[in-house]
Amino acid sequence: MVYAPWVCMCAATDNFDPELTVSVFPVPDPPQITLAPQNHKVVKNGIVSFFCKAYGNPVPDVYWKKNGKRIRENRRRYRVVEMPYGSVLRMEYVQARKDNRKFVCVADNGIGEPAIARFTLQVYTSGVGKL
Repeated sequence: MVYAPWVCMCAATDNFDPELTVSVFPVPDPPQITLAPQNHKVVKNGIVSFFCKAYGNPVPDVYWKKNGKRIRENRRRYRVVEMPYGSVLRMEYVQARKDNRKFVCVADNGIGEPAIARFTLQVYTSGVGKL
């Protein structure tokens, strides 16, 4: 569970006017990646999933980039699934020529700089590069 920082401002008047005013509001917090995607090796035509979670206030938008371009949801071989405070990138039928690259998970909430986690996918043909 993630807790946002809050500030409470209270004001009380004197004994002749027993009124209490309380204002509570969240403190803006820049994004931080709390679960970064890990590098993976996968066989050609295989399936791989990457997980990325982030914290911030407001809650950051978490998205993925490949070759500097944002990966759009539900592309032909890529599926992006939103989850609380994060996202999952699932790649199917992985291809060495297209997917053997560096990727980026980005968390951005408009407060400060976006948080970035870089990771690599290595694709190998059957029998080569096995773990």
